[in-house]
Amino acid sequence: MQIDLSGLRALVTGSTQGIGRAIAQALAANGAEVVIHGRKAADIEQAIATIRAAVPKARFAAAAGDVAMAEGVASIIEAAGDVDILVNS
Repeated sequence: MQIDLSGLRALVTGSTQGIGRAIAQALAANGAEVVIHGRKAADIEQAIATIRAAVPKARFAAAAGDVAMAEGVASIIEAAGDVDILVNS
């Protein structure tokens, strides 16, 4: 199913692998700018490269942080900015 998500920004927590990455890729394929989240910057970079290979025109931002820690959540919120779509994976 194709849904036009152009102009929308999505944050997918836990999007460096598995279901989270698949959701992030689907959102990117439908035109959303996707904020890729993970605990480690290297994992985020790898996920972005993997998704970009499948969706070359995709737009991304990165948000590193541990959702189990208040300081990690604050870091994610700061990096993600305003979002229209939130997926907690």
